[in-house]
Amino acid sequence: MKFSEQWLRELVDLKVDHDSLLKRLNLTGLEVESVENLGAGLARIVVGEIVSAEPHPDADKLRVCQVSVGTGENFQIVWGDRWHADDQGGDTAWRRIKRHVVFGQRTGT
Repeated sequence: MKFSEQWLRELVDLKVDHDSLLKRLNLTGLEVESVENLGAGLARIVVGEIVSAEPHPDADKLRVCQVSVGTGENFQIVWGDRWHADDQGGDTAWRRIKRHVVFGQRTGT
């Protein structure tokens, strides 16, 4: 059976660290065959919010966007997602969700 440590900690108030938890699970007869860190490859992924979007000067289907990633500095990206057009109608909640964008691995830091 697979379950997350976070899920177990939500159900039971565990006051032990990760390694102690694994040892205790094994001692109770629940053999821990493997442990996977599902978020290990996500450390350098950046999520940002599009704060402005203007038409690209040389392409009809692209937009030049200013993106905030929470550092106080905005980044400029070229975006081709049609949902970010200013004249796009539709559900406001859906548009708010679509304004958050995951864009690759951040370089530098």
